[in-house]
Amino acid sequence: MNTLWSQTQGDLSVDDFVARLTRLAKQLPTLDDGMLKHAVIRRFKPHIRTHVLQANVQTMTELLQPARIAK
Repeated sequence: MNTLWSQTQGDLSVDDFVARLTRLAKQLPTLDDGMLKHAVIRRFKPHIRTHVLQANVQTMTELLQPARIAK
C-alpha cells in the first residue's frame, strides 16, 4: 500500500494520474473505492485537491469532473 500512498501527480494529467493509482489499487485486494478516492484526492496537486474537496465528491467517477476543470 505504501506505493499507492507515495505517488505524486507531478506532470501527469488528471486522467493519467487517476489511471496510474487505479492500476496500483488493483494490486491491493483489500483496498475499497473509498480508500482509493481518498488516496487520489490526497495526492493531487494542491489546487486540484482543493477544487475536488469543495465539490464534495462521493465517488471516483464524480471526482474526475472537478479535477479536470481545476487542472
